[in-house]
Amino acid sequence: MVPQRDEIFEIHRTSKVAKGLAIRNMGEAGVEARLIQFRGVSSGATADAPLGVIEWRSGKNMGNHGWALGALVCLFLLQGCGRHQAVELEFQNEGRAQALLISEVAASQEPHKLVKCPLAIRNPTKEDFQVTLLKTGCSCYGVLVNGTPLEKGKPFTVKPGEAYQFDISALAARAQTEKEYRASFQIESAREKPRQVSATCVVNVYQDIRLAPMVVSSSWEPGNQSKELRKLVVEHVYRSEQPTREPPKFDRLPAFVSVNQPTLLGEPEQLDTGLWRNSWEVELTLQLDEAVNNFRSPQTFDVSFSGSNPDQQTTAQGQLLVEKSQPLLYATRLHFGTFAVGQKQQRRMLVTSRNQSDFTLHVRDGDLPEGVSVSLSEEPETRQWLTFSMEFEEERDFEESVRIQTSRPDQPELEILLQGRTQVVKPR
Repeated sequence: MVPQRDEIFEIHRTSKVAKGLAIRNMGEAGVEARLIQFRGVSSGATADAPLGVIEWRSGKNMGNHGWALGALVCLFLLQGCGRHQAVELEFQNEGRAQALLISEVAASQEPHKLVKCPLAIRNPTKEDFQVTLLKTGCSCYGVLVNGTPLEKGKPFTVKPGEAYQFDISALAARAQTEKEYRASFQIESAREKPRQVSATCVVNVYQDIRLAPMVVSSSWEPGNQSKELRKLVVEHVYRSEQPTREPPKFDRLPAFVSVNQPTLLGEPEQLDTGLWRNSWEVELTLQLDEAVNNFRSPQTFDVSFSGSNPDQQTTAQGQLLVEKSQPLLYATRLHFGTFAVGQKQQRRMLVTSRNQSDFTLHVRDGDLPEGVSVSLSEEPETRQWLTFSMEFEEERDFEESVRIQTSRPDQPELEILLQGRTQVVKPR
């Protein structure tokens, strides 16, 4: 019997018949005939969940729309019962390995096993696939399958439903870097032509402690007193479940340098799972006075973090450079070049007083190396010439420091490096 009123129908998948559909009358309709809703079939839908809703005008228009109802039922049959069949091997061609610290690389007994770049492979089809490693970005690293090396050119079979983790295994870098590792594979099956895929994996290696600048520098003129401030940024990368706020510790600084309270810049930054970075700003106070006279520049100092385990303390080294404004100006190095054995070679050097005051120079007994002599004036002058002579009876390379004494209490000694080379000259 043909309904004489507009009706609404729901289309369902029946629970009794696996591939059947049911149309249920939903009662009085609204106005005109139209498709209200269409749902795709989700994997989590219940058997009785509606797949779609039709608002259907009955009566005289029933015949005009009868073909549409049949077509719509067919559409739902295809949607509700059909399944997309997987035809390809699922291959993850991009990955990222766990980030490393340089201290972890240095402490490892097997640094070539630290880098494990994971690449997932899964076969959702109903046929076997062969995966062949063609090449890697460098012959220095390879690919592991479940911990076993994958040989180049030898097919590896992935059966239906199987999943594997391919690891690009490489030697970890010993410097801060973001390194990319690559590998090329060939994939084929009985129905699929061979195709090539490229896989890329990235690993970050971080320096535990970085200083900016690496060299803290200043200048000082003897007889003057001054206080100078220098700022230093200390970047600390560390492994921890939760971020910490441990300030840096300074060691081996000279007595005229003091460290003010470090300030954490911003919040700890998470670089990777369990890997954090803190940036600290540290202010150094340099009290420049006569104590600097005994300071030999440059000098190395240590910056460290102990963390929760003192055995895992990490340390970085910076340099402190204090340039002293010397009252006497002179060249600290004198090169004689190459000359013949038995030949005397001479070089002259000028020493000048910065403030134009008179001074004298002299050499103590035993301060000159064998084969080296010097002539100088004993009269006080604002400028003094030194004449060095070298003469050796054998072939040799020469590099040695000599000390010249001065009459200036603010610069009692000059140190000069002499360099040269003698060789035997064959007669023509």
